[in-house]
Amino acid sequence: MSVGEAGYIEACSSIVGATKKIIEAIQENPALNNDLEVLGHPLVSVVAFNSKTLDIYDIADAMSAKGWHLNSLQSPPAIHVAVTLPIVKVWEKLVADLEAVVEGEKEKERVRIVEGKSAKGKSVGDSAALYGVAGSLPNKSVVVELASGFLDTLYKA
Repeated sequence: MSVGEAGYIEACSSIVGATKKIIEAIQENPALNNDLEVLGHPLVSVVAFNSKTLDIYDIADAMSAKGWHLNSLQSPPAIHVAVTLPIVKVWEKLVADLEAVVEGEKEKERVRIVEGKSAKGKSVGDSAALYGVAGSLPNKSVVVELASGFLDTLYKA
């Protein structure tokens, strides 16, 4: 309410613009487009992507180590970023960090291949381990209870 209609429209425009720049970077930047692909046709503020060549959960873990908290997806294995006003201000840093992470993961994969331990397609990272647990539970109500407890903890005054 404090920014009014014009402020809201400006914020939306900035968010959608940054989203499009992130999509363009993943699709057109040679440091990214050989390994990553955008899922679907994002129209507003969420960009989901997976990897054609690397373990996407290892990428998620490496991005977390750089301070980015991207959300893991399970089917298909992917991660996504929800573009918000804080992201608008640093989207170039996000892309640069993603480039560095992809290059680092490519190097790790090259080493694993040389050692005969290729990890592509296997859940090896922390994100994969945690995310895979939720998907493997026979009773999904446990996930709802955990999520509710987590949100309760976040919003206690």
